[in-house]
Amino acid sequence: MTDRADVRDWLQQQDWARLQQHFAHTPPTLADHFEARALSAMALWPGGPGLRLALPDLQRVCAMQPHNTLAAANLMQALMDVGDVATALTLTTDAMRQAPYVAVLAEKHALALAAAGRWADAQSAVDHARRAADAVGQAQAPAVVDLASELAWRWWAPESMGGVVLRLPAPGDEGFVARCFAAQDFMRRYRRFQVTDDDALRAFIDLGTRRPRMSGRFEWVVETNGEAIGLASLSDLNPAHRRAELLVGLLNPAQSASAGLKASLAVLHFGFDRLGLHKLVSYVYGDNPTAQANTLHLGLRQEGYLRHQLLTADGALDLYANGLLADEFHVDQRLQRLIARWRGR
Repeated sequence: MTDRADVRDWLQQQDWARLQQHFAHTPPTLADHFEARALSAMALWPGGPGLRLALPDLQRVCAMQPHNTLAAANLMQALMDVGDVATALTLTTDAMRQAPYVAVLAEKHALALAAAGRWADAQSAVDHARRAADAVGQAQAPAVVDLASELAWRWWAPESMGGVVLRLPAPGDEGFVARCFAAQDFMRRYRRFQVTDDDALRAFIDLGTRRPRMSGRFEWVVETNGEAIGLASLSDLNPAHRRAELLVGLLNPAQSASAGLKASLAVLHFGFDRLGLHKLVSYVYGDNPTAQANTLHLGLRQEGYLRHQLLTADGALDLYANGLLADEFHVDQRLQRLIARWRGR
């Protein structure tokens, strides 16, 4: 006959198969047993299947033991992992009202806010979680440390340069982005191989709610006087080597002679001064010499000319490879004067 001590021993030994075998014949009745079955399900079937099996048991544990911090934290994380961010955020918000200084719950609250795309609130919550952990001498979870370093970029705040603004895409931008995607001349200059169907449009708009280290890119709508005029990007973000690829395009380049330069400087300033990147690169299609001339005028240096780098329906396409280092950017007096003037310094 199995007693409570057996289940506890199997849990300590992480004998997940034995636990599952036991609960297949003996349904749990105690909170500890529901928790053990949940943990074994998550261990045996990582990801969605195990989480969906574990959720009802974790909810039962929290109902039976309202002060079980570990079970509450596991439930919050499981909800986030299955995509039920709204419920997770409700639970973590309630936990912060009742037990604001329990570090593990404060961390889950920060993660839930980030999952909901509430970046500024998440930054405040991370700071609170750090203070709660420091108060009890507890190291912060790696996921929260990573989130804190990423939130320090404040990527959600618009970047302005002389009346030109880079901002994250939002649901109201579908019409403008669809126009960009449908404009063949624009896409040939900007991102020739971009998929432009409805799924791609939704994915682009959704980037405004995603963390850049997870998406690997920043995408912006370029606007002036409240009117969207183009797109800009920092893609292939590589935090380890502090490198990214910049891209700026106006739907109608003749609309403003200086808007393209201001948007480009805004991307450079964001990359080097806000993100602390070491290098920005730019690849320009070989059939767009005007863009290459503008890129060099912006201060980037041509580092290569890749012959027949891309194969298209119209034939082979060459590619210019350009780069700019942070040190070069910061000592370029012309660029720094323009940035100081257009940022009001």
